[in-house]
Amino acid sequence: MICDVDNGSVNFDVDRIRKSDLIIVDYHLDNNAPDKTLKLLQDLKDSDHLNMIVIYTRENLETVWMQISSTLKGALDINSLIIDYDNEDVQSYWEDVVLPNLNDNGNKALTRDETIAYIKDSKPCRRIKRLIHDDAVLEEQKDKNFIAKMIAEYAVSRNAIISSNTSGNVIRGDESGVKWIQCGNIFVSLFHKVQDDHENDGDRIWQTLNDSLIEWKPSYYQLIKSEIQNAIEAEALSFVIIWLTIITVKLRG
Repeated sequence: MICDVDNGSVNFDVDRIRKSDLIIVDYHLDNNAPDKTLKLLQDLKDSDHLNMIVIYTRENLETVWMQISSTLKGALDINSLIIDYDNEDVQSYWEDVVLPNLNDNGNKALTRDETIAYIKDSKPCRRIKRLIHDDAVLEEQKDKNFIAKMIAEYAVSRNAIISSNTSGNVIRGDESGVKWIQCGNIFVSLFHKVQDDHENDGDRIWQTLNDSLIEWKPSYYQLIKSEIQNAIEAEALSFVIIWLTIITVKLRG
């Protein structure tokens, strides 16, 4: 297993990190902001290589789980979609009724559990659909469904720390137990570091990762695919080294 530990490098070499099986990284790398770590996760999820990542943080793990999962899922551009929908009734309902309610954290705002459910299954909340129906403003079901989806996307965008070029990415994970997230080709396990007590961090990190992996139950296909990719990259590197050695010998001859 190749392991990288990174706690604050100025410039990430994502390609180097991508080849690591295990990455342990502090959640806040720059000025107490998680942006750099989240960008790293976004880049790695689309990699051909399966990466296991331990996020090391003193922050509340429930908050961190929501921020990471929302960022990886990716939020839609709500304003553009509302405009492109090209329906005055829908636009007026959103701007005059729904958005003020959401900004005031009213009854149309998704709860934490409802947001998590949408992050995982991408299905708009039934409670929200009932509220939209009870308002009796929109007549067409497709318009009601559209607004329900926009409300769910609003909840995701409120938790996402950085923007994403993609949206609707599939998220799996445990938000209440050992707290892990799987998206694309990354598996993320959250580790809460204890203030001024790091003596047993190594053992605790391994135990947390082990518990998370047991819950995830990755398929043999995922593991074999990752190992094949490792072998291909290793052979390619060996080929380059041998080829350069031969050329060097010829030049010296």
